[in-house]
Amino acid sequence: MLRGAARRSAFVSAFLLAAACAGEPEGWVEIDGRGGEAWIFEREVSGRADPDCDEVLVETARGRRLARGVAAWSALAPLPAGESSVVAVCRIGGEEVRSAPQRWTVRLPDRPVARVRLRVEGDRLLLDGRDSRRSEARPDAAITRYAWTGPGGAELAGETARLAVPPADGEYRVTLEVTDARGARDRAAALFWVRGGRASLADPDRPGASWIDGAVVYGVVPGLYAAPDGTTGLRGVLDRLDELDALGVDTLWLSPITEAPDDDYGYAVVDHLALDDRFGTPRDLRALITAAHARGMRVIMDFVANHTSDQHRYHRSAEEDPRSPYRHFYHRDRAGEITHYFDWDHLPNLNLDEEEVARHVIEALSSWVRTYDVDGFRADAAWGPARRTPEFWPRVTAELLRIKPDLFLLAEAGARDPYWGEVGFHAAYDWTWELGHWSWREAFEALDDAGVDTAGALHGMLADELSRPDPNRRVLRFLNNNDTGERFITRHGPGAVAVSTALFMTLPGVPALFTGDEVGAEYQPYDEGRPISWRDRHGVGLVHRRLIALRREMPALRSHEMELLPARDGSPVLAYVRRSGDGEGEGDGDGDGDGEGDGDGEGASPVLVLLNFSTEPARAVAPPALSGRTLRDRWAEEDVPVPPGGAITVPARGLRILVARS
Repeated sequence: MLRGAARRSAFVSAFLLAAACAGEPEGWVEIDGRGGEAWIFEREVSGRADPDCDEVLVETARGRRLARGVAAWSALAPLPAGESSVVAVCRIGGEEVRSAPQRWTVRLPDRPVARVRLRVEGDRLLLDGRDSRRSEARPDAAITRYAWTGPGGAELAGETARLAVPPADGEYRVTLEVTDARGARDRAAALFWVRGGRASLADPDRPGASWIDGAVVYGVVPGLYAAPDGTTGLRGVLDRLDELDALGVDTLWLSPITEAPDDDYGYAVVDHLALDDRFGTPRDLRALITAAHARGMRVIMDFVANHTSDQHRYHRSAEEDPRSPYRHFYHRDRAGEITHYFDWDHLPNLNLDEEEVARHVIEALSSWVRTYDVDGFRADAAWGPARRTPEFWPRVTAELLRIKPDLFLLAEAGARDPYWGEVGFHAAYDWTWELGHWSWREAFEALDDAGVDTAGALHGMLADELSRPDPNRRVLRFLNNNDTGERFITRHGPGAVAVSTALFMTLPGVPALFTGDEVGAEYQPYDEGRPISWRDRHGVGLVHRRLIALRREMPALRSHEMELLPARDGSPVLAYVRRSGDGEGEGDGDGDGDGEGDGDGEGASPVLVLLNFSTEPARAVAPPALSGRTLRDRWAEEDVPVPPGGAITVPARGLRILVARS
């Protein structure tokens, strides 16, 4: 009677003998893991095989590849887009043994890549698409069609083409669509500018589309907006779009609308590509963006590239399964533990050093542009990827601007660091060197009835900013955002709103309001709350509308040029002069190249801004050149004579926006 191991050995010997008699090959091979989702067209797979195998190969719909090793083997398996299988093959004695299939779904689209290069050749522009690439998954599919669209809808064909430089000054766009032999397509675009009849491809002092310099951003928390039927979310925002247009804002910044847990504000992402149904449907988002575009407004999204939620399916798999295909998706410390910042233990950091993870995030970003035509992104915790993988952001910005070059890319990071402009962002936050620390915090914490400490602190902060090597760097200016807690009006009172709002509306940079600022709404963004009441209890709506209108009318208020006037001891008045730079106000910045400008006249004149932070009227000294002249106060719409000595009275907690009368 055979027992234990001897019995099993006899059974295996009999089985192999029977298989040999039947002509079946000996040997075995298996693949580690069950597969999953992939964001790359070549996936590393591994497994084990009978040491007697002559070699091990991996087989996919894209062909076979020889594995490294036999008993413990690994290989790069070429994957097609969509669903497919990987099978390991053991070759032994001229025969083949196949493993059970491993199932994969490649989420990357299989398309060629269009690339546009422009070159100025006198009065013509060379359009060059020769850098365009074939599909990565199907390199055998040649690009068969190059279709160019130029200003005014001009259509050209060919790998290269020539375009006459438009006669009118302005900003223009050229688009290339490439199509390969399978019919797969891709689009790319590039901007160029015409000044004085001459074309140029870039302005190093003003990167990005012209519209960004004139933008007024408005942070939208969709959950605080109610539609007429009582539902909150995107339909509620759409219902209020006319009021936002009348306010004068032109760029809506949507707080996170990607899928997240129901009890989260939205930064704990569980799917970077999915719209959270708490806020509406894809149809609702398209309707909002279409309606905004019809009003000349743009829509940017808050996007999280730094991390996911710990409830993300990739994170759960990585934590629960040692053989998970997503183990490498998360950044780990030397002990092998997944990292996070601060106390964000529910927000694991993505491992953006890994090519597959980087491509996952980049594809998610570009998908929102292609699918919904969004106009840019506010990159949440942008400093995180910069710390771990500084080469990640240049890849992101290059790819997004390849697709839509007039996007607005805003980094949640300090604008003092030149890195953000160097890697392709158009603006960053008005922070100190301390992470997340608002530059004006101490100045406004010192706001008292006298207002002297606030004016002095702001003067010092602005003097420091102007002393930096690159004063033309764009800075996002704000009083409120999602992270400032209680609203500014709650902390400092309605009386401080006008003069403080005038500050960030008249400084160089990109001004940003936040949901409800224009009606003095009082709430904390991360608290669960009812939709905003749009009744202006404090009468601050007119302040915001008027300041935005003046910024629109006066090119000097949108320029990068600023002269900070000397501070006077004991004065609560902050004073500075804004001037139009060369070409300021030219072009409408919408990329259609109609060449229409903002004109000149009074609006293009230098502007003297006087801000009184005291609860009492105060006197400010104008520059000597204005002594004895009569100025026009565009804020109060009244004439202001400047007596000898240049003393001008500024109302309590008030402002003057002064130009010389023509």
